[in-house]
Amino acid sequence: MQLEKFGILLCLSCGGVLNVPALKRFVDYASKMGYNCIELCLDDMIKIKEEPMYGFFGGGLSSEQLKEVDQYAFSKGIEIIPTIQTLAHLPRITSNPHFADIVDIGPVLLVGEPKTYEFIEKIFKTVSETFITNKLNIGFDEAFNVGLGNYLIRNGYRDKMDIMLEHLQKVKAIADKYNRELQMWHDMFFSGILPKYVTSAKNIHVPENVLNRIPAGIALNYWEYDSTDPELYDSMFNSCKEFKRDVWYTCAIHCANRFEPLLQYGINRAKVQVPALERNNMKNYIVALWGDDNNECSYFSAVPALFAVSEFVKGNFDEELIAKKFEELFGVSYHAFFTIEEMNRYCRTKNEIHCSMAKNLLYNDPFLGLRDYTLKEILPLNYENASKEINKYRGKMKEFNSIFEKYYALSRVMEIKHDLGLRTREAYSSHDKAKIQEVIKRYEELINRLDIFHDAFRSDWRVENNTFGWDVNEYRVSGLIGRIKDCKRTLEEYVNNEITQIDELEAELLSYAKADVTVCGYYGLASVRGV
Repeated sequence: MQLEKFGILLCLSCGGVLNVPALKRFVDYASKMGYNCIELCLDDMIKIKEEPMYGFFGGGLSSEQLKEVDQYAFSKGIEIIPTIQTLAHLPRITSNPHFADIVDIGPVLLVGEPKTYEFIEKIFKTVSETFITNKLNIGFDEAFNVGLGNYLIRNGYRDKMDIMLEHLQKVKAIADKYNRELQMWHDMFFSGILPKYVTSAKNIHVPENVLNRIPAGIALNYWEYDSTDPELYDSMFNSCKEFKRDVWYTCAIHCANRFEPLLQYGINRAKVQVPALERNNMKNYIVALWGDDNNECSYFSAVPALFAVSEFVKGNFDEELIAKKFEELFGVSYHAFFTIEEMNRYCRTKNEIHCSMAKNLLYNDPFLGLRDYTLKEILPLNYENASKEINKYRGKMKEFNSIFEKYYALSRVMEIKHDLGLRTREAYSSHDKAKIQEVIKRYEELINRLDIFHDAFRSDWRVENNTFGWDVNEYRVSGLIGRIKDCKRTLEEYVNNEITQIDELEAELLSYAKADVTVCGYYGLASVRGV
């Protein structure tokens, strides 16, 4: 299969920012695997001298740092393509009072406001001075509420497609001043004619009156992360060709909203995507690593899946041969990485894991138990097996060792933590204080294991990322440790007759949320109050 651009997207705007050594390491890996470009999703993680509040305390990279990475990549045959946002997906910017004048609603910029375009031009200027390429992804995705905030107050209701196209014309005019070759995400053109938040479907045709108003010279980037339906890909590629411009396609290895990647899940989808690309004569293919919810998952843990995709592109779909070639190239076990997924295996007959059980149950409060009602339906969970399998590779994974220390420590935590709430409630309901004492011992051991996990997580973060962004994970994990200590103390007070009941454990469990949900952002996992 002959591709013009075959790349990896690394998102630096989800909480963690890969440091310069880590970015160079990814460049080396991309080059070795046969990729020829890396898209860096920067958003506000590129520092702008004229706009110091842009990315304030976010840990973004300076133009000088990015130039260093860009030039290093260029020497390795890798084109670095910056990705920014010029309409939505800017929550840190739009929640900063400094930028109040250019906010429409939520993370959406205010279309039509002159200050908005002054702001966007500063981004273009910095990007243009930083990178060798003239290619630039301007975002424009998931701006579902555009025109429904301050824009609505100023202008009254207008069709969101009209607003978006007006804005696109102005952004394109700025891009032309800096000789930028643009691409943008596909979804807003399709969401206008599909149910809300649906961004692809079969036999969809964007109206001519929309197609005719899209400025020339902007490539369309179609993203699709989860489908295994070949007909959907064929149909969507045909729909995208109707735009009469270059089409890029972006898939994903899921690293978002979780501690561990969905390797086999991504590989299984790539087995469908790559033939669809070839059938439809697509020439630009990107594999995205998103880190939503603060980059708990190491991007480096996704390298085996990235390698597998690179082999599919070369026509090799033999996974045992892929494993052998990976081990020859990297000097570590390909299959070792798949042991990490065992933390999420809740049904032994399922070959494909799609949920993030470990994160769900790590932050599931032992007294409140938002996941406990449905957890009963999928027990037992064999975290002992997961930790045993991961442990086989500790100390043997070279530059990937810190990843395996983190995941081993997490699996050891989950041995105790996953059903601690159910055990606690059962012991409390029995009114048998000897049983409660046994549960208290589990709390004590859990605290020790959480301390080890905290340190392993912190160490791996510092290998890969700037220190900014760790504060969020620190609050989460340290907050969890504090909560476990408090629950243990409350149980001790009950056993010692200092209190006569534990209110949370008196409340009846209800089916609030599934234990095996596919996506699990931290917000709302621990408490109905949205910690």
